[in-house]
Amino acid sequence: MKNNLLDVLFKSEKRKNELLLLQDGPMDMETILTSLGTTRQSLLPQLKILVQHHLISKKDDTYELTTIGNLLLMKWFLY
Repeated sequence: MKNNLLDVLFKSEKRKNELLLLQDGPMDMETILTSLGTTRQSLLPQLKILVQHHLISKKDDTYELTTIGNLLLMKWFLY
């Protein structure tokens, strides 16, 4: 069962940090791992949730914010 979007955004510090990191533009997995100081095993489930909710997209080994993800982050920081 999919989580509600507010849960996805606010109930995980890891997901929040991933979204904030991707504001700088598309990043490959190794850059994300290094920047967040985490392991692939810890990061992959969180990335999967963000992809399932259309907040980020994945192409090959690169992740980036979707239009929806970008708009939500902009709205989040305006308030």
